[in-house]
Amino acid sequence: MQNFSDTFHQQAQRLIPDSLISLLARIGLFAPFFFSGLTKSTQGATFPLNLLPNENTFYQFVELFGLPFPTFNAYAATFAELIFPVLILLGIFTRGSALALIAMVLVIHFVDTNLAIEGDWYSLAEWKNVLKGIIGKHALWLVSLLFLVKNGAGVISLDHLFFRKKNY
Repeated sequence: MQNFSDTFHQQAQRLIPDSLISLLARIGLFAPFFFSGLTKSTQGATFPLNLLPNENTFYQFVELFGLPFPTFNAYAATFAELIFPVLILLGIFTRGSALALIAMVLVIHFVDTNLAIEGDWYSLAEWKNVLKGIIGKHALWLVSLLFLVKNGAGVISLDHLFFRKKNY
């Protein structure tokens, strides 16, 4: 005889397929990354998209963030935030795009944390700011991206349409 936990798990698996979770994760990840990329682009929200960073993006990467190779990183971040979210939304090259965004989230987390605590790594008051918003947001992104890396885009995707395994 099955216990309640096993029965609940089976019902949840039937009612909430992984493909639905993948689709929701893809939709949810698209907006924050893509619209952040638009703020970095020289053309903003006009189409066709320009993948070149604007002056404010260069200023942030050179003066504020303190990362090595700021010019390269400005170009890479603008490109990544405009291209990878679109690929994820469409469900094409999803796993690779998710891996690229995981790397980006880790860098974003380091930069945001460093800016939030203003270099005072030992101040509990500064860490309160980090814990209130930054860690939660980044953790949600990472969980969603890791789910996509593990499970792929699901059946409602171009990956599934083009690359599904044929049973011969």
